[in-house]
Amino acid sequence: MLGKDTLYPIFLGAKILSEAAIVSTAADRLDSTLDEAAFIFQMPKDMTFDEVGVLVEGLTGAPDYDISIQGVNLADGKPDGTIIGSTGALWSPTADGFQWITLGNPLARSKNNLIAIVIEDGTTGTDPSGGNYVDLVSQAVQVGQNQMPYLHISADTGSTWTAAVNELPIIALRNSGTTTDVIGRPIEEPHALITLTTGVGHIIAQEFMLPVESASRVQVHGLQIHLAATNTDFDMGIFDGAGATVIATSRDKDARVGTATNSPLCFFTPTWLQTGVVYYAGLKQTDTGGNQAIYAHDCLTDDNLSAWPGYPNNNLAKYVSGWTPDVGGIAVGIALLVSAVDRRGIEMQHLEAGISR
Repeated sequence: MLGKDTLYPIFLGAKILSEAAIVSTAADRLDSTLDEAAFIFQMPKDMTFDEVGVLVEGLTGAPDYDISIQGVNLADGKPDGTIIGSTGALWSPTADGFQWITLGNPLARSKNNLIAIVIEDGTTGTDPSGGNYVDLVSQAVQVGQNQMPYLHISADTGSTWTAAVNELPIIALRNSGTTTDVIGRPIEEPHALITLTTGVGHIIAQEFMLPVESASRVQVHGLQIHLAATNTDFDMGIFDGAGATVIATSRDKDARVGTATNSPLCFFTPTWLQTGVVYYAGLKQTDTGGNQAIYAHDCLTDDNLSAWPGYPNNNLAKYVSGWTPDVGGIAVGIALLVSAVDRRGIEMQHLEAGISR
């Protein structure tokens, strides 16, 4: 029926390409009236938005900034300096962390439109200086392709715009009509460690649902999980809504992880998963001992998880006597290995041809 051995990854939760891409961060300090920062990207869909989200740290003093949406100069790929739709607004950060900033007016943009989110010295209030500043936080990535589709550029002390190489911005836009429609990367903590109270049979896992439009069922062969140090035996597997095991591969003492992070990969007998059904991919404790832990993005609220595929079925979750979502948590680095799909029972399709509708 399959005829070949091709395996294709489907990423669950938040996709990462390397551990370094989630552990390391970079900061762009705005501590001068000549400092500017911009984030340029292509709209993934039509949206009317009125809020921009950024992650800040190191707030010192009480600086004031202007934030706006600008056009992009297609000759050089930089902000064109023209504020679109009276979106400019004064931003006076009051605390560290991820925060939403309300624009001067809602702005409607279409899919594929290029926009630039620009942050610069405020026209009123306290000027940025050595005693009044914030750091805008991005994730450091190993190769330039990992930052796509977002470009972070800055102009330090009046110089020309310069690309911040190998940085993946932590920025987002939110729909003006609802809090559950977000695009971008609304992250408070990129590399949060989510632990589960120790206990035999307890599970920590990423919730997911395979999309119905891709197929009627999907055949999986393997599972990879980005986890932390473990001190007890566990199963890596897929579990159902009642916590029952659908697929499990035992991990005994020889497979315990003694370092801070690890991404074990397990293979198992090919098993069909139904589309449109909620499953959980993660770790189940099988012996007494220490906690199990999975790395995740802490996004503060479940609404912010709408920025990732699978919402509203994309929380990291824990199972003790029933499933409990980890509010605002979405696992990083979990992938299913898939070899075939059943397209509504009409035909079998091997994944070298991709999943088509």
